[in-house]
Amino acid sequence: LEVTRKLRQQGFDVVKWGNYSKIEPHTLIHDLKGNVSKAREVANLVSPKAELFTKIEDQSLVDMIVIVGQDYKGQDWVKGDE
Repeated sequence: LEVTRKLRQQGFDVVKWGNYSKIEPHTLIHDLKGNVSKAREVANLVSPKAELFTKIEDQSLVDMIVIVGQDYKGQDWVKGDE
């Protein structure tokens, strides 16, 4: 929920959140619309080491899927923001 709140504060519309089926060592960002600059912007907020993938899915209702990994820089990101 922390990542959801922070992304919304930065102007991103988060439509769904939850737990992923396994622990990922690195954050994964799946760009489904070909907007690499927005995907990089999210990566810079969550983890500069995030792995970016682009696969255009015209029928998708979302622009990207973010899977937060163990590299999430949460503690540095939230100090003094709440």
